[in-house]
Amino acid sequence: MQMMQLNVTTDYAIRTVLYLAIKDELATSNEIAMAMGIPPSYVLKITSKLVVAGIIKRIVGAQGRLFAG
Repeated sequence: MQMMQLNVTTDYAIRTVLYLAIKDELATSNEIAMAMGIPPSYVLKITSKLVVAGIIKRIVGAQGRLFAG
């Protein structure tokens, strides 16, 4: 059986999407970082790519950036 290796960015992107899918409501980047063990600055980098790809949505409000799956 072969094991598939993912790079760090792909791993963090999967964790981010998984968290949003399970939570099924808006979440801040800091919340995602704390819950999934991802550096906060990396969450912003990853979520930007996920938004462009149409995988998640970003909502900018009074509390900053919020993300939804």
